[in-house]
Amino acid sequence: MAVEPTDEMKKEDPFVVMTNGYKLLTVDKKALKNNPPDIEGIRLTERIASEEIRKMYTYNMVHAVYAYLGKLKNYTTVMESINDKAVQSAALGALEEVSRALQKEYNFTEQEMNRWNQEVLENMANPILRDTINRVGGDPKRKLQNKDRLIGPAMLCRKNGIMPYYLTIAIACGYMFTNPEDSSSVEIQDYLKTYDIKNAVRRYSDIHYEVDLIQQISEKFIKLKKHGLDWIKKEEPVINAVKNAYERGFSNELNIRGCAQCAIRALGEATGKVEKGLFQAASGLSGGIAIIGDGSCGGYTGGVLYMGSYAGRRLDYLDDGDKIAQYKSYEMSQKLHDRFMETYWSVTCSEIHKQIFGKAYSLRTKAVRNDFEEAGGHLDKCTTVIAMASSWVMELLMEEGFILK
Repeated sequence: MAVEPTDEMKKEDPFVVMTNGYKLLTVDKKALKNNPPDIEGIRLTERIASEEIRKMYTYNMVHAVYAYLGKLKNYTTVMESINDKAVQSAALGALEEVSRALQKEYNFTEQEMNRWNQEVLENMANPILRDTINRVGGDPKRKLQNKDRLIGPAMLCRKNGIMPYYLTIAIACGYMFTNPEDSSSVEIQDYLKTYDIKNAVRRYSDIHYEVDLIQQISEKFIKLKKHGLDWIKKEEPVINAVKNAYERGFSNELNIRGCAQCAIRALGEATGKVEKGLFQAASGLSGGIAIIGDGSCGGYTGGVLYMGSYAGRRLDYLDDGDKIAQYKSYEMSQKLHDRFMETYWSVTCSEIHKQIFGKAYSLRTKAVRNDFEEAGGHLDKCTTVIAMASSWVMELLMEEGFILK
């Protein structure tokens, strides 16, 4: 929000305008009929659509992060949020996530995005703005819509294989935003008195088949309700490891296919513990086992196998049954099972398909495989299932102390 010029300024120049710090105005070069005028402060571009998205997904996004996380801390101004370490950590994390997605989607260079982000953060920290949390966070119904400043970046990250971890923290906080003078906020909070957060996300953010994103928002919502924000900085090592496993899972399923093998390979890359024999043995587990679809998801079976390489029952210890290892493996596999159930309502390939596609595919025939690919099977559907499975396994391995935090 720009500051109003003083009376003295207006007297000296009736047309004076104060900005929030931006010195350039981006103009669509293709919209100009003649040679562009030489005006100081005008920046011409031939890709105005991607520039508009970048502005919404960075500037407006970070503004919303400061507002919604700041509200959880009972702050009244954006500047208070900027000066809070936990809030700033989440804001920088969200900005890093969407910046990488923008680079992949719209071919912005890393250098361009770094320079742009620096300007965004500097302008946010302008002390003369005096923006309030209630103004910036106001009308959450609009700001939590599918293509707006928070859900839009999260969806773009998801599409490009980047885990929107910090973005989903901000979205969850958006659903917690309360202001009795804001009818939009009141409506959402009234809805949440009757329905859970997953239903709220489906209703107000219009997300349906992206069940993994709904789950991430739900998990953050529950955790924030219970623990507030202070865990964010403390858990950075775990967050980074989980995000890395997610990206490797997505990339492997995108590029080499074979869901069980992709989960195993991704986890080997993420942990440094490569299991070549396990990878080979998992060949037939893909696509609900032998690409038929009526067996367990390869992300689940691959994850169980990989965890077993750490916690499983060992052939050399059968004299005493190796029961401790055996039951630890059961316990971890049950936890992975429960994460699948919470997100996809099943561990079965065909049932998971129904959640993410709206129908099941048995991939035995080439015609069906072609339909599966056209529906985005290896773009943002099964790629994301393997990404989530890999992230869950990494989290469980760290939780159990097999990988140091």
